[in-house]
Amino acid sequence: HKSSKAIAAAAMYTFLPDNFSPAKPKPSKELKPLLGSVVLGLLLVLAAVVAWCYYSASLRKAERLRAELLDLNRGGFSIRNQKGEQVFRLAFRSGALDLDSCSRDGAVLGCSRTADGRPLHFFIQTVRPKDTVMCYRVRWEEAAPGREVEHAMFL
Repeated sequence: HKSSKAIAAAAMYTFLPDNFSPAKPKPSKELKPLLGSVVLGLLLVLAAVVAWCYYSASLRKAERLRAELLDLNRGGFSIRNQKGEQVFRLAFRSGALDLDSCSRDGAVLGCSRTADGRPLHFFIQTVRPKDTVMCYRVRWEEAAPGREVEHAMFL
């Protein structure tokens, strides 16, 4: 016969099967803010990389600007037909444009200085008198008085 102490001691222990695994512990409450900070940090790094890419792309000098079927470059412009074939070309002999000084305001593409830094008033305006006709109004005005303006046209 067993003593009362032995029966009490046996009742205190619970025997578990061999394949029993305890429940996974829940992540501590300190871990959640850490994970949130890591995700936020990665998003900020990604945003910084994207911003740097846009900034470095904006620093590249412009080589060509477009207005409808007209391509403007430093040394002149050319006009293409609907098929993309060049039908007209004009070369600036008065100087080269600084394309970084150019901006578009609606149908007007204007530039404010030459490549060597001289101020000028240059613009190309797209004019459509009819749906089937497209015209370009081009003007080059030197800011310094008495300076000649010379261009050469090619077909």
